[in-house]
Amino acid sequence: MRETYFILIKKKAELTKGIVFLVLLICYSYLGGVLDTVLTRRFSPFNRIYVCRLAFFALLTGLTVWICIRFLCYIKKNWESLFLLGITPVECLLLFFLTNTEVLFLQLYLGAILFRIQGAEGGAALALNVLWSLLSCLVGVMLGLKAHTGSLTVIGSVLGAGLAFLLGTGRLNYSMVSGWVMSESIGGMFGENYCFFVLLFLCLPILWLLELWMYQRADLSVIADSQYAFRTHWLGDLFHRLSRWCIWEKNYIWIYRNREFLFWKLSAGVFFALVCCLSESFLAVFLTAYGICLVTSFYLLEIYRFERRNFLIYYMSDYSYPRLLRDEVWGGFWLLGDHIFLLFALLRLRNGTQLFYLLLLVAVIFLLSVFVNGSLFAFYPKKQCAADICVTLLKLHLPVVQVWFLYQWIRQGKRNWERLGYEYRA
Repeated sequence: MRETYFILIKKKAELTKGIVFLVLLICYSYLGGVLDTVLTRRFSPFNRIYVCRLAFFALLTGLTVWICIRFLCYIKKNWESLFLLGITPVECLLLFFLTNTEVLFLQLYLGAILFRIQGAEGGAALALNVLWSLLSCLVGVMLGLKAHTGSLTVIGSVLGAGLAFLLGTGRLNYSMVSGWVMSESIGGMFGENYCFFVLLFLCLPILWLLELWMYQRADLSVIADSQYAFRTHWLGDLFHRLSRWCIWEKNYIWIYRNREFLFWKLSAGVFFALVCCLSESFLAVFLTAYGICLVTSFYLLEIYRFERRNFLIYYMSDYSYPRLLRDEVWGGFWLLGDHIFLLFALLRLRNGTQLFYLLLLVAVIFLLSVFVNGSLFAFYPKKQCAADICVTLLKLHLPVVQVWFLYQWIRQGKRNWERLGYEYRA
């Protein structure tokens, strides 16, 4: 199993992951203190605990869904090879958990911070979050083993209908949810009841045996094929029906499959949220958002490289350059600012002045998308590199002259697009 593990992992990615884990562990006290300060400023002690508990439920749900998706991708990619190598079900599941340690770490790290804010002791918080992380992984894999069947759809529909009925009849309201979340029975989940810890510990081996039984009975080829059909055909057909020209939606979703990009978005979002909560100055918020977007603009190069592979499609079609540039700018705009807009609206938008600031951010990020995409597609399908993005960003900050650069790029791009020849193929 050791040799198989080293085949499945990417050593550079694992090294980077280890460095990130180490940095986060070093900054644990600082990040926990900052989050505690933010919550203390905005909420009363009772409401602060309530928010932490809701955040913990959201964390468990999100990581369970993440494990489910990662397990389906793992089965699709590796199950045939593992079967031919004679890997047993126990070893297969252990290899999956060993190659997805970031999920365990996130649950342990973020859960411990939330427990700490609620006043839980360090040892109890650590032990409980170890159990919760293992529980979320086991449940996520079990959901993945049943994702190809209609049972999850039926259960989800029944639960959705029941929730809608309770909300519609008034039998479920805020006070009831608040009372349940803050009740003593739920408090045991957060280290307030030793019996809950023992119960959770005893549930883990039962779930592990149940998971092994489900894995041995599952038809992995059916699971892999159904996942492929869902990702490729269903999603593509949905966007085809929703939009006549869906180039920017395609690129927008495709780039989010990049783990590095996703990690950057999450890290930048957390940092921007802290600045929004701790700083009263819009200038600090604006400069932070602008700096984040400048770094994110380098990922527009990945979109450009993706589009270079579509050269033959564009060469054979009547797709015009103005429409191409419009779609790329629109997609780049959302790619640069989606998390910025969402966090600013949630954390800062309180009055007309803040709305004006939000519109100012929208305008600046839109112009950044226009400038970078105009530079990239001026000589399509010529190869571009990160150094070209650096030069473009330097030109962006030259007063007045940047307008002339943008005008020249758009003219050159249109002229080059109209003269495309097959010898330019990527």
